[in-house]
Amino acid sequence: MYIAKTKISYPITLDGDVLFIKRTLSLELNDTEDDDFINTLIQPATELTEGQINQDIALTNNIVKLKDFSGTELVIPQGNFNAITSIMNNDSSTLITTYSTEKSYSEFKIVFDPTTTCKSMTINFTTGWTTLSQLPRALYLAILVKTSDLLWKQRGSYSAIYERLDSTWETMCQQYKLL
Repeated sequence: MYIAKTKISYPITLDGDVLFIKRTLSLELNDTEDDDFINTLIQPATELTEGQINQDIALTNNIVKLKDFSGTELVIPQGNFNAITSIMNNDSSTLITTYSTEKSYSEFKIVFDPTTTCKSMTINFTTGWTTLSQLPRALYLAILVKTSDLLWKQRGSYSAIYERLDSTWETMCQQYKLL
């Protein structure tokens, strides 16, 4: 099953928690020289962390297109599910509205009532955390560790202390990793 993804928003920005982020990155609070660069590093650090845990952190729009579907249940292997935006029966260009969802850690199930049959179906849904307060603190810190790693590598001042960042990052991500 192919899922097309489009990032909508990222839960962490430098503006959101400048004091904590700058302390974590060992930067002076009044030093604004690297602020734009740090903001550009937070997005790839988030996406690298998403890759490590195999699920979305950033709020993400997902599209799944199915052919020849008939049934009462459909399991979509996608963790961190938020909500279905729409389900379209492409045969008749009508929205399917009689369903419920059941969420688990690594997937979610759509239960149709009654049985749904169509040659072509498109399902739109969102995944990821919608607010920073929902994001688990360990993943928040993992993103900051990865941002720090990317920053110090870019600056060329990568010391022995920062050689341990990857293992720290992996450890922080481990409990959220989907296998």
